[in-house]
Formats: sequence, structure tokens, C-alpha cells
Amino acid sequence: MTQLLTLPFSELEFPHGIHLLARWQAGDPHASSRLIEIFDTTISGDLDELFKIPASESSVHVTGSIDLLTLGLMHDLFGLTAAQFYKQDPERYVRSVLMT
Repeated sequence: MTQLLTLPFSELEFPHGIHLLARWQAGDPHASSRLIEIFDTTISGDLDELFKIPASESSVHVTGSIDLLTLGLMHDLFGLTAAQFYKQDPERYVRSVLMT
């Protein structure tokens, strides 16, 4: 049996994560601060063990341009340019896309 992925951030559970992103997009400074905390934890590698767990076969697997949303988050929250996001730190790139 596959272990379920459990993130330590309850506000990322569906649909709360979508609401957090919507608040960030609307300019809510509290949402931005919370996303910075979440991505700092992610980028530091603290969640790497969770990302190794395969997704459930009954779950919806997201593909596509999720990296563009992540680029938008990284630019807004951390001031990264596209070149910095895609080329500078491969672990940060992978971890932040997985979190998104």
C-alpha cells in the first residue's frame, strides 16, 4: 500500500491551497508571507522525504505548465528572474515546482 503524502501545512489541503493562491494573487500580504514560509521550508529540503512518496493511483496527476505558475510565485515572493529560477539552483526549481 502506498503511503499518503501529508504536507505539514493544513492550509494547502484542497480547497484551502487554491484559496491561499487566490488571496496571494489578490495582493493579500498575509498570504504572501505564508507562501514565503511554505516555500522556504520546501526549498530548504525539509519536505524531500514527502516528495519521494509516489502519488496514489486514484489521484489526479497534474501536468503542464505548472512551472510557469511557480515562476510567477518565485518572482513575486523572492524576486527571482526567469533565468535565476530555471538555471541558478536545480534543487530549488524542482522543490518549488513539486510544492506548487
